[in-house]
Amino acid sequence: MNGTILKWVLAAAWLAAAFIAWQADACGSTKKAYRRVKEGVQHYRAGDLNAADRAFADADVALPEDERIAYDRACVYAAQGDADKAIELFRQAAMSRDAPLAAGSHYNLGCVAAAKAKAIFGQNPEQATPEIRTKGRQSLASAITHYRDCLEIEPNHSGARRNLELLRLWIKHMQDTWAKLDREKQRDEMDLLEFLEMIEAEQMGLRQVVKQSDTQEESPRRRQAIRQVKTEQDRLADEIEPLKRKIEQTLQPSAAASGQPAAKPPDPEQVKQALAALNDMADRTRTAMLKASERLDDQELPDAVGGQTEALDALNEIYSVIAPFQHVLQKAAANEDRLVNSSKDIVDQPEEDDSNDARPTDYPELARDQRRVEGWSEILPMKADAELKRLDAAPLAPGSPKVTPIVPGTDPEQAEQAKEALKKSLEKAKELGPKIQDLCDEAANSLDKKDADAALPKQEEALKLLKEIAESLPKQPQQNQNQDDQQQQDDQQKQPKQQPSGSDQQQQQRRQDPSRQQAEAVLRKVREREREHREMQKKLGRYLRGGVVVDKDW
Repeated sequence: MNGTILKWVLAAAWLAAAFIAWQADACGSTKKAYRRVKEGVQHYRAGDLNAADRAFADADVALPEDERIAYDRACVYAAQGDADKAIELFRQAAMSRDAPLAAGSHYNLGCVAAAKAKAIFGQNPEQATPEIRTKGRQSLASAITHYRDCLEIEPNHSGARRNLELLRLWIKHMQDTWAKLDREKQRDEMDLLEFLEMIEAEQMGLRQVVKQSDTQEESPRRRQAIRQVKTEQDRLADEIEPLKRKIEQTLQPSAAASGQPAAKPPDPEQVKQALAALNDMADRTRTAMLKASERLDDQELPDAVGGQTEALDALNEIYSVIAPFQHVLQKAAANEDRLVNSSKDIVDQPEEDDSNDARPTDYPELARDQRRVEGWSEILPMKADAELKRLDAAPLAPGSPKVTPIVPGTDPEQAEQAKEALKKSLEKAKELGPKIQDLCDEAANSLDKKDADAALPKQEEALKLLKEIAESLPKQPQQNQNQDDQQQQDDQQKQPKQQPSGSDQQQQQRRQDPSRQQAEAVLRKVREREREHREMQKKLGRYLRGGVVVDKDW
């Protein structure tokens, strides 16, 4: 369904029709032009394009700037593959007051543009790079415009209508194909945690769109937005099986994949039990997503939100099991920082300001988010305890029985210092985790009562304790944190997609194996996650502000 749909056909019938109506008058130049055009048409139909070109060129000399001759010459250039000259002359002919001539010119302009798109995409358009896709779609957009112009002049033009429908089907097919391939590529490049967080972020976005839609009045745009969300919800449910495969690959890594045998192989029975539990969580996630999709199909938005919430809860259960200590700490701090800012905005808002266009505060959602931080705070001490036991048991390298290389590539003395710093952070987590949990519970209870003033001090204290744990983590060696922040910004601006392959491998290895995690500055991660959250929120309204992709009736 690729090259055949983009096949363009020059309309020879238009070539003939442009001149059958000619009447030879007393004007010698007109008689000569008529004779040479007639000869050119014969040559063209016989396939002798060079002879046709010479005949039409003579006619053009005899009768310059005639749109009918410009059309004929454009047909020859198009047949010879000279698209630029063909386009120039077809555009000249399209300005004619002769309706059939103008309609045929626009039709052929559409065919030439479609042919250019076909050449751009090549024999395997599914393998097109983003740059080629953009360039090819621009040519297709030009073809669509000309076919529409043709139908404006001649509504019953069957060729233009047929080609528009073929292009619509082709574009939809390729968009689906590209989306699938892009998703597979993205999926393959992500480790388990990155993939899980991608699914969670998309589910959060879809849920927010449905909640917003539920506050909108009934309209065609609203219905289209809901249909689009349903489609995306179904696609997201399809990601659960790949998630399960990534879970199995992570829990049962092969020695060849890791490059070296594990110091202490995991107990097979424990791995089996963990896999069973995580697979059950993943299955519950998919069931909840499909439930939400069914409710969206029935336009039952509150129930759809309920299914999406169940899916997010199940995803969070998976996260709580597989995420290492540092990652949980970062996520808890990032979300608590956001909640603090939300409560500050509420507290700072004048009480009498009820006439603005701002949406009312979603206290149930804030309370829900606060309880998620409470849950992460509850598991922090448990993960810290497990990490401490692992640190005491893991060696630095062959022949070294004591120290684990917290930061790969450092010497034993630096590794020992990093280990002690990490142990200090872990001990603080065991000590402060219960206090943070209590503070989050109190803040959530206040938010349940729509009392942001009471919640804010508890949230600020919880964030302070999370930062205290984070500040004890080992710092990156030989790097000033401010310089590191600036370097990261420069990298994002100059080379946002370029990273050394070795760095990619190290990053993935550190995520999958907490013992290899490089100690990172958690507060910087907090800021990064807050920026990501704000960017995601900006994109949510596109479904309801006309950003929904719809099938156009061409």
